Amino acid sequence: MHRFFTRLLAIVAFAWAAPAMANISTDSVRGALASENFAYLETEFDKAYQQALKQQDFEALRDVYRILFLTANDARLDRTQRWLAAYPDSFYAATGLAWSHLYRAYQVRGDLSWGWTTEELQNGYLEELARSKEMADLAFGKEQAFVPAIDITIHLMGTAPYKGDVRPFVDLSLRYAPNRHTLETGLDALTLDNRDDIENTITLCTLMAHRVAGYDAELCLIEAAFKNKATGYLREVALQALARRDEPFLDYARLDAYLSEWSGTENAATEAKRIHSETLEKRPNVHQYLRLLDEIEMVFDAPLYAAEMRAALIDKMYVRLADNPQSHNILDFLIKDILARSQRKDPRADISLAEKLWQDMLPLGAYRADTWDIGLDVYLAAHPTFSPTPRIEFATNQIYYSRHFPSYIRGLMSSLDNLYNLARDEHQTVIGKAEQQALLAEVECPMFRSARVFRMVCNQVPDAYGCNIGGYNADLADRIERMAPKAEGCVWAGNIAPELLYYTPVPVKKIQKGLSQ
Repeated sequence: MHRFFTRLLAIVAFAWAAPAMANISTDSVRGALASENFAYLETEFDKAYQQALKQQDFEALRDVYRILFLTANDARLDRTQRWLAAYPDSFYAATGLAWSHLYRAYQVRGDLSWGWTTEELQNGYLEELARSKEMADLAFGKEQAFVPAIDITIHLMGTAPYKGDVRPFVDLSLRYAPNRHTLETGLDALTLDNRDDIENTITLCTLMAHRVAGYDAELCLIEAAFKNKATGYLREVALQALARRDEPFLDYARLDAYLSEWSGTENAATEAKRIHSETLEKRPNVHQYLRLLDEIEMVFDAPLYAAEMRAALIDKMYVRLADNPQSHNILDFLIKDILARSQRKDPRADISLAEKLWQDMLPLGAYRADTWDIGLDVYLAAHPTFSPTPRIEFATNQIYYSRHFPSYIRGLMSSLDNLYNLARDEHQTVIGKAEQQALLAEVECPMFRSARVFRMVCNQVPDAYGCNIGGYNADLADRIERMAPKAEGCVWAGNIAPELLYYTPVPVKKIQKGLSQ
């Protein structure tokens, strides 16, 4: 599922950035939605649909759905639901809801491996996915020539719950929109991990690629290999084919090659930066954009380029936030920028804005461990304190919603150990003696608990990340556990049923109340 998430956001961010041909604009649709002028929307979408059919070009309509509906925006979702209620047969509104629920599903889902997520997250993800499927079925059932409805149907067939044969739908879509975007939508729902998908990929490339002007089977197979991160022989063949081609739309594949096999070729650094910088104007997926930027900085030793492009991305993301106010990736990037500025004592760092942006993560991201990780950073920037309480509360949710991922438990254990050492340091001058005594009483017992939970989890999954870390503090859990028998009155240090040691979530409202104080 995570691989499908990456491919989904990549394709909608890059492949949909085509020039609009039909007479519909995102601004007019955005305004009509805001004023709930549903009659106008039906008329405008009707006109755009008829023109798209006539021209065999759905890129303007695809652009509208990508920009306005492939978003996490509670207010717009509510208005789109009212649009469908007012026009129950509107496959335009149903398609918008299908795209919105798909995007929301992945905001709930996050990037953590499925096995390290809780039932709350899994159910939330599957519920949003089911709503997307319901709306996609409604739209496609009403009008089978409406390409954005076919697109979302194909994308859903790339998810585990709704896996299916995409070839008939790609064939149908090519009748009305015979372009590269249509074929790539089918490729994006496939992987190279199983025999059926490999056979379907070959079928799409060998039997359907010729239906797209200026496209062929070799180009299709190059794209399938690079989009699916093929390795070994398949990647070698794709690289050889890529070297023979000069189509500009393959630049994303060239960038991949420049960051690996082609990194030592002439002008590799220049070309990698050119290709990457051009994606900034194409509404890139934030996560992918930053990942590639990090690789460019590392491979070509380009810290100045990296700093420049991160700065350029900031303004773009604040603009995007208006349409996509609950996008976890956008919020995460903007919050981290504010926190970095705060650490540099930059007067432009608005910690109150960081707090607001973090609150915007919660409706869809409360079951994600990374939400609570960055939440603690925001809290401590806004409310500097040596008290272990906020650290424990935020880390408790991070640990619980990661199904007790050892690395996160270790993070809490290390943080509490640092506070414990501060409380026992006779020579420190950071806090007073009375504060030291209070801190020691407050931190000691939770620290013992974290060590016992860490040991218990690592005994069950010894190879999990975080359990076997060498170097400094490698024996941290052992050292803490050896001190536990001396802790008087600490329930966690004594004999207690293992199941009672596990963390349970702190209510969101309790933490929000602490933020507001």
